[in-house]
Amino acid sequence: MPVAAMDAIDIQEWTFKMNHQTIDFNLSVLHEKPGISRIQCIVECSQSKGCFFLEYKRSGSICTKYRLFRKEDGKAAFTSSGPDVDSFTMNDPRGQHHGETCSCHVDCVDDRTHCMDHVCKCLTGYSLNREDESCMKDPQRLHLGEVCSTDAECVDGRTLCADNVCQCMTGYSLKHGDPACTRDPKDQHYGDVCTRSSDCVDNRTQCIDGQCKCQAGYSFNPRDRSCVEKCDKYGTTFSLLSYEYCSHGFSDRTHRAFNSKKCGRKCMRCRSFICRSFELWRGTCYLSQHTKLVVPDKDWRPFAGCRHYQRNCASD
Repeated sequence: MPVAAMDAIDIQEWTFKMNHQTIDFNLSVLHEKPGISRIQCIVECSQSKGCFFLEYKRSGSICTKYRLFRKEDGKAAFTSSGPDVDSFTMNDPRGQHHGETCSCHVDCVDDRTHCMDHVCKCLTGYSLNREDESCMKDPQRLHLGEVCSTDAECVDGRTLCADNVCQCMTGYSLKHGDPACTRDPKDQHYGDVCTRSSDCVDNRTQCIDGQCKCQAGYSFNPRDRSCVEKCDKYGTTFSLLSYEYCSHGFSDRTHRAFNSKKCGRKCMRCRSFICRSFELWRGTCYLSQHTKLVVPDKDWRPFAGCRHYQRNCASD
């Protein structure tokens, strides 16, 4: 593709995510080249074997490509910083994770995954756990009225295991002549089950994963069960508020992390700024002092497999 045509391509089309310079993994310089455009820099990194991280210095149009540090390199390189430096992290170089493209089974590095239809997917009998992006063994499939031991075993919609029997969950009931649990005619509040965002009547709430939660950009305040723009004090819990859509260019620090628990701990332990949200994408944890409320629409973009979490307020 001619370089002129490449300039019209949105950066998100490439397997890169823009971030700031703070990283917690060692790098070695692959190549430095002056006098090229930023999109040329990105394309060259995507075509260079081992290229994992790049910096583009606008003054001088200098492109610096890095790979992960190896013992034989002797000494790790120092990355640049400054208002005229853009940095990008490439897709995880150590293999493909769930939902990423593949060509054979060995490409898929997560436990209990294999390559199917050129995509890393969970093995037969396993399903994706969205909390930590791992493949978990499918539970026994039980229906309404059958004996159970865990909620996961009850597979009919809107059911859970109560008194060792699969029953309708709170807010739903089994009407006479109806084979499935139907929603009770009442308004749904934060934490209640829902089927659409219009079910959630509390201010600034939406329906995510069948539950009323705060809209992206707002933190849950457990003191009055409200969704607020800012917390007087931030707590130790996080809410998953967006699938696929994440911010572009609003991270303040990056770490290597493959699940939300580890990324959340990094956010809570951050001392250089108040970490209010984080995003998990392709093996990298992006910490931010910002929330979705300050992200322009043009920078709130779809990234396949990206998850956006917001920090909740403290309860005391």
